[in-house]
Amino acid sequence: MAAGDEFIVGLLSPQALTVTDTVQRHPTGAIAWDNRGNDFVYLKGVASTIHGSVVTYDENGDTTLLTTTTILTANRRSESFAVSQSANVASQWGWYATKMQVNVNDTYKLAVLASAVKGASLYATATAGYVDDTATEAGRVLGLHLTATATGTDGVVTGWRCNFMTTT
Repeated sequence: MAAGDEFIVGLLSPQALTVTDTVQRHPTGAIAWDNRGNDFVYLKGVASTIHGSVVTYDENGDTTLLTTTTILTANRRSESFAVSQSANVASQWGWYATKMQVNVNDTYKLAVLASAVKGASLYATATAGYVDDTATEAGRVLGLHLTATATGTDGVVTGWRCNFMTTT
C-alpha cells in the first residue's frame, strides 16, 4: 500500500489498521472505514492470531479463531466473522476487516491453506484461523473470496475480498 494510503475515517488519534496494541485505543466494537471504503471493527485479540486470521466475534468483542468446530458454534449463536489485520494475540487490541475489496499487491491479508484457487468458495478448516477451498461439512464462509490463487505452503494471501461474512 502506498504511503499515506491507509487512514481511518472519523476517529481521533487512531490506531493504525495493521497494528496491534497492548493498550486499548478505541471502544471494543468500534466501526471504522479506510479511504477505500473498506470496513473494520475494533476487537480484542485471541492467542495464535496472525495477520490474516479469520475469526468469529460476539457482541462483547470477544474473538475466537475460526475452525470447523467454531464455525458451527458461531452459527448457533449468530456470531459475526472478520479477518484480523495484525497479529492481534491475547491481551491485545486491533482492527478486523468485515468488508474488503483488496488488490493483489495490498497489505491487508487473509490466512489460507496451500494452493487455494482464485474464485473458489472458501470453507472453515481444522487449522485455526485459516480457510481453504476444500469443502468441509462445517460450512462455507459466504462473502469471502480469493482474487488471486494461493501458491506454495500454508500462509497468507493479499488477493482477497469479503462482504459481511456469514456461513452455510
